[in-house]
Amino acid sequence: MVETRVESAVPRYEYAPPKRAQAPVVLLPGLFAGGWMWDETWAVLSRRGFGVVVLLDAVAGLDETRLKRLVDRLELGRVSLCGNSFGALAALDFAVHQPEAVESIVVSGAPGLSPDVNAGIGVPRSVRREDVVELAHKMFHNPARATPAMIDRTHAILSERRHVHNVVRALRTARDYRIADALSRLACRSLLVWGANDAITPAAPWERAAHAVDRCTFRTVPRCGHSPMIERPHKFNRILLEFLTQGGER
Repeated sequence: MVETRVESAVPRYEYAPPKRAQAPVVLLPGLFAGGWMWDETWAVLSRRGFGVVVLLDAVAGLDETRLKRLVDRLELGRVSLCGNSFGALAALDFAVHQPEAVESIVVSGAPGLSPDVNAGIGVPRSVRREDVVELAHKMFHNPARATPAMIDRTHAILSERRHVHNVVRALRTARDYRIADALSRLACRSLLVWGANDAITPAAPWERAAHAVDRCTFRTVPRCGHSPMIERPHKFNRILLEFLTQGGER
């Protein structure tokens, strides 16, 4: 059974209850995609019996209180957070501020360790579909992986003036966020999994940072850009499952 909720006090989400005694997984999208980016990961985790929550809207803010309300409302206990892009930064921030609620985190394509996030389209007042195609060429190692449906969904998000404002605010937050301090305070197991060809948030600074973090694993996905769960989902999901099952059953 999949439960869907729309409530102002918590993010919009879908939830598939667990069938095994393993920490539930919360999937956080980034700035330029909604929950659909996790469709294949959701299917794999659900088949393996994990409880899975996916946030439906693009993540554009660090608001651990709303996410904590959702975790508490669903009585999830300790969770594994898995985020891409700004959603990855939100996962890291939540783990630092709510350590008692987090079993592990999986971070992919997070901003903050490069001088700036380079999406290739700037921050225009209005976004044309051609701009989204250009964004896809920046985000994907193989742009053919960006289907017309993905481009249409992203264009719909970026066509909202409210979300363009959120993007500007999120990029500023990412630039000013104290990543090194957050990583030094991280108390849970962590996996950093990066597209080897990520041109937006390059892998190299994160690989170097991972060596200084306790219980942290760094993995790369070859021939892959900013969002491995979309571009190379089979490889990404194998890495994810390997990491999650290492934690053991409760």
